[in-house]
Amino acid sequence: MYSSLDELYELQYHLHGLLKEKKYQALSLIFNSIRQAKHSCLPAGRLALICSLDFLFPQYMPAREPVHAQLLAWHFACPEDATPCLLLAESWFAIAHETRLTGATATPGGQPVPRVVIANAAGFAWAIQAIASGSYCAKVFMLLMNAAGYLGTPGGAKNGLWPVVFSVHQFCDDALAFARQFGALPLDKGPVSLALRLPTYSETRFPALYWFNRTLEYDPTNIAVREQWVQLLSPLYYGDSRYQAVNHFLSSEHCQSLGLPERNQLWRMKIYDKINNPVLWPLPGKTYRIRRLDAHFRRLLALPLHPEAQACGYQAYARFCQHFLLNRQGRSWRLTPWFAGQIVQCVTALVKIDAPCFWLMHSDQVFSLLALLLENKLAPEAEIKQVLVSVVALTRARGSSVFDALLTLLSATQRGVAGLKQALPASQLLTLQSRIQQAAAGQLWQACNNLVALGYGQALGGVLLQAAQQGGRQAALFLADVQSGANPQALSAMALPENLLQAQYVFIQAGEQGDAHARFLHSRLLERLIGRTSKPSEITRLVLAREKLLYQSQHAGHALARYDYACALALSDSPEKVQQGLEQHCPAILLSGNISGDYRAYIAYLFAFCALHGRGMAKNLWLVDFWIQRAWLWSLSPRYLQFRDDVVSRYPLYMLYRRRVKMHQKSVPEWQIRLIRQLGFEASVVEVLA
Repeated sequence: MYSSLDELYELQYHLHGLLKEKKYQALSLIFNSIRQAKHSCLPAGRLALICSLDFLFPQYMPAREPVHAQLLAWHFACPEDATPCLLLAESWFAIAHETRLTGATATPGGQPVPRVVIANAAGFAWAIQAIASGSYCAKVFMLLMNAAGYLGTPGGAKNGLWPVVFSVHQFCDDALAFARQFGALPLDKGPVSLALRLPTYSETRFPALYWFNRTLEYDPTNIAVREQWVQLLSPLYYGDSRYQAVNHFLSSEHCQSLGLPERNQLWRMKIYDKINNPVLWPLPGKTYRIRRLDAHFRRLLALPLHPEAQACGYQAYARFCQHFLLNRQGRSWRLTPWFAGQIVQCVTALVKIDAPCFWLMHSDQVFSLLALLLENKLAPEAEIKQVLVSVVALTRARGSSVFDALLTLLSATQRGVAGLKQALPASQLLTLQSRIQQAAAGQLWQACNNLVALGYGQALGGVLLQAAQQGGRQAALFLADVQSGANPQALSAMALPENLLQAQYVFIQAGEQGDAHARFLHSRLLERLIGRTSKPSEITRLVLAREKLLYQSQHAGHALARYDYACALALSDSPEKVQQGLEQHCPAILLSGNISGDYRAYIAYLFAFCALHGRGMAKNLWLVDFWIQRAWLWSLSPRYLQFRDDVVSRYPLYMLYRRRVKMHQKSVPEWQIRLIRQLGFEASVVEVLA
């Protein structure tokens, strides 16, 4: 039952249809039948996958509002079903983790950030409601274990009653405004009985242990919860630097009663904690240390493991290889051919592994790796094309991503794609086009660019043009963006003429209909026009027009427009705008938590750049050092460390640089100190280990 990629894909397709038609009773019946079949028919890990946000809502991630709206409607229609409560809990815990990563320190026991606290409290309340319904699975205990371990426990049991308490009066206005933007805040239902035993003394002192034990009582063979427990016992969280706590757990009855593949999987998790953290990886150019890490990764690939775990191992190694494909200047270096070849070998090995869950959820990442190699010409084209044909033949575009939806549409064209040609019913074609329209713009742009790099630009252009003619706004915006000159490679591959007037017309028409993304793309077009213009009056006109578009887009909730607007103000020629951008808009971006690490890193770089050159603030070397290290930790881009190296090189001795940094620490502006504390950092210098 659900042991093949075809079966999982058909189930996902069916569930998406029920969600779209709002047939919540039918959804609940399916999930109840799956839970009942868990111990007799389902392979290991299938239930956790099926009862996950990524499985049910791949087209909406990372947007939360439409997901919460559907789950809340499902909960009200079927209050006895635990599934919508479980998914809401998973979503709120994910929000808490993402918000925590924007600034708060990774070590447990630090000062809690109010936004993290409110998201964590919402997740706990929904998880408790899921358990109270009675129709739950082990995943809810795993969610609570991770939340208790990484984020803390908002409230515990008392006399067997668990509080479902979410009083708005206990949170500050900023935290409430942050949480309300996502919707689906839990209702305050007071204490409920969960029919769970009371915690022991040890479990009271360490609440994560309580939920770990509950998981194993419910599902004794659960390997995922053991992996997560190994992570909690690592030195970064609750363990010791010599891994004695992890070793004790691995030698306990919890692990020794398992089979060899499961024990290998847990031992690999311990080794990954030492070697699979990109923050601790050496910089490109440190050949000896990189080769040692490479040898460690390759030894782990030889372990006897279950297919899904084996596939994840190859994926982790491929990410490691991708990280070191280029040097600090973004160019090929001595190890580029080696790592490019290893990526090709990883994908070749993945094709031979029977891992349907991996291919359903991560096939687009495999295609991205091949696209990267082709785009940068890092491996022989014929070899990559051969591997591509093998991957397409295996998956037949049966994945859950936007890339797979586009690949399926390409396979239905006259020429097909990579040897795959299939006739699709009209209903499935409409569903696929709907998925593309509902996809996040970033996901669609990335998927289209990957298909262009893989050599299917012309066919993709035909599919998108047909979709645009049928009223598909996302397809029309992508084509207009390409015709505006945003992506010359895609323009050439799709055989489209550059047409700035046509692109502007499409952007203006969509913008007048309230499309914030169209205004954002229009602003990016004006930014390119500014770079081509030399007349001061025309530059001023374009700058003002661009700022107006960004202002309108950010007020409509467009996160990237908000980011661009902040950067435009910080880099403008007006001292008032620079100060406004640095003191108001850039801090708001960092505190919002709704942009990726690369964009947060660039905001941190702006702070460092302005502190170095005295733009909008007094020169301060401590701020330069602090923010450029934040930029590195948030993005892992070598160019930020190169910036720091250039600053350090101005001093004859590193000791003199550090002395000047400590001296400037006393004169940090108050608004910067406040921002740093709001992000959860301490006002102290943190060394980067290079």
